[in-house]
Amino acid sequence: TGDDVGVRPAYLSLILGLVLQEEISLSWLNVSLLVRGTPTVGAYAVLAQFTSDWPRKLVVFILAMAGAAGTSKTQKDITLIGVGIACCILAANLGSRAWKTLKLKTLKYDGLGAPILAYILAIVAGFSVPYVGYREIDIGGKVALENILRSAVLVALFFVMSDFDVFQEFILVGSEACNQNTVNICVGIWYTISLLASIYVHRYITPKVLKPINHDADPYLIESHQSPVGYLVPNLPNFPLDPDLNNKPKIFPSLCTESTIQIAGGILAFLIGGVIISLSFTDADNEIMGN
Repeated sequence: TGDDVGVRPAYLSLILGLVLQEEISLSWLNVSLLVRGTPTVGAYAVLAQFTSDWPRKLVVFILAMAGAAGTSKTQKDITLIGVGIACCILAANLGSRAWKTLKLKTLKYDGLGAPILAYILAIVAGFSVPYVGYREIDIGGKVALENILRSAVLVALFFVMSDFDVFQEFILVGSEACNQNTVNICVGIWYTISLLASIYVHRYITPKVLKPINHDADPYLIESHQSPVGYLVPNLPNFPLDPDLNNKPKIFPSLCTESTIQIAGGILAFLIGGVIISLSFTDADNEIMGN
């Protein structure tokens, strides 16, 4: 819209720095542990050249600099760079967790640029199957499929809401006057493909089962990559919890099979994706708000 567009990057800096702090934090560590196969956090601290969470700090710093930019055009460009980096960080976190959930092989290459290559692979996985990176998906089975659909509907709801002028004016002043047809089409296509891909790969998630522990047969120490020191003491109280205890299907009845839910998910993907794409060819959102 020209130089009259006033971007408010302070809102984005607040949202990313405080509200979404966990979602964009420790992305480099997650990629190292889950994609590159670093055994422990202690090993990462020894091998890594830096332990600070610089990707998140970089995003907050860029958005802070955007707030101090003199002209609206410069401010808008810097803000878009910060938002783009934030999306890549979020995708890297989701992709690294999806990498672990799908039990993909860790990256064996350890030469020049290996950390950057692993980070790029995590970003690609995050954009391809973002809904598999959620913690609730790790349980597998029907619960995982239901959580994928629930998360996809929530993401679609937030995106459709962001198309309303009243929300755009709050974050990006003047953006309601911009042509967003290309964005809506691209996001609608990406949403449909990523949801269908997440639904498809959920079948490769191994369902977790309760494994009782025989304390009488346990040694004093057992090797564990989950421990910072590499070992656990099995004789200390360690009560196993059923991973399916608090993850029961809530939306679909128990009579619905996974195949039925997959079909419903496929229809949902095309339906919501079509709605997002249709925003490029209609002003229904503004008519609803009475504008």
